[in-house]
Amino acid sequence: FEFKREMCLKNQDKSNPVYLAAKTGNNEALEFMAQSAPEIFKKAAFDTGYERYSALKIAVQKNNKDALKIFYKYAPDEFKKDMLSDDSWGDNSPLAVAVEFNSMDSMKTLFELCPDEFITSVSNHKYGTTPVYIAAESDNTEAIQYMAKNAPEQFKKAVLIPRFGSKQTPVHIAAKNGNFNSIKLIKDCAKDEFKKTLTQKDKSWNNTPVMLAAENDYDNILLLMAD
Repeated sequence: FEFKREMCLKNQDKSNPVYLAAKTGNNEALEFMAQSAPEIFKKAAFDTGYERYSALKIAVQKNNKDALKIFYKYAPDEFKKDMLSDDSWGDNSPLAVAVEFNSMDSMKTLFELCPDEFITSVSNHKYGTTPVYIAAESDNTEAIQYMAKNAPEQFKKAVLIPRFGSKQTPVHIAAKNGNFNSIKLIKDCAKDEFKKTLTQKDKSWNNTPVMLAAENDYDNILLLMAD
């Protein structure tokens, strides 16, 4: 009884034992806790800890694909539900976390385990910060390619979604940051949607992606947009 109770206890960082095991890669401990107290394990695995990350999401960040498989094995319904969680500040979806930290092993494992939920989450958002936006902002071309290949329609949809506040699409932020390769991939994978974004104005200064590229002297991006 004491062991089961302690699985839900948290330290100063609000981290429970399941979270800590996932963070450190102690997958034997994860499996043991899941087998010993499956219902409590489910609760602890998806409870938010340090920086509002659950054990599942810290496993995604750390590229701990074996831990992801354990979570799915013992809590498949909760896993799928979490995959569709809205992306918001401090509470990112598992896919958004994988993109942010360039955790490609995790991204591929998420698709392997939950293909339908993965596809939906490509354009899933609460404040417009889709995984595609995050990838474009950081020039994560590997993630862009993977999402465009495995969720082409949702990827195209996400290209047009502006972020709350700035009203900037993935093309806006990529143009602002000079991320030529990201812009080229978006153009290649979502040509019609890409063209539509070129005339969309953001909220701050009514800038289009073309204006942002021109303002920052990204001539190579301007040539790509004009082609």
